[in-house]
Amino acid sequence: DLHDRPVSADNEGYDLVMGISTGFEPETPGSRLLATVDLAIVAEPGYIAMHKRPQEPTELLQHRLLSWSGMPQWDMRGGVSISPRIAFYSNDLNVIRNCCIAASGIALLPHFMIREELAHRTLVQLLDGFEPKPLKLMAGWGSRRSPCLAAQTFIAHLETWLRRSPA
Repeated sequence: DLHDRPVSADNEGYDLVMGISTGFEPETPGSRLLATVDLAIVAEPGYIAMHKRPQEPTELLQHRLLSWSGMPQWDMRGGVSISPRIAFYSNDLNVIRNCCIAASGIALLPHFMIREELAHRTLVQLLDGFEPKPLKLMAGWGSRRSPCLAAQTFIAHLETWLRRSPA
């Protein structure tokens, strides 16, 4: 099941739940940090040519911002945080990426989703020095002492795959 909301392994009968969040810590019983997810604030070069390039986070508020439903606040390194006025929300990150590529505005996206677009300059990264704080990819199994064998096997496979994948 894919949900755009917090899920409880205990209350909803799941052996394993995974989520990207700023939430539960790796030390919490019943959960494990699998990886951190680097984020980038990006725009299509044509959008930047038509609008003033933001130099600091507060200037984002003067732009069309694109975001996924689970990000009501954009937290950046250095303790800077903004509550953006979002022009377009989606719970599908591919939709947000495609809208950004179509010069519809500035987006906050996981770096792994836009690596190719950044390399080909289809999208450009904004706000050097104010990079977004990374999110956490977490696995959780609720109040059980440890995940079931199938979940343990999946977690081990995923951890191996994540170590081999480029950041």
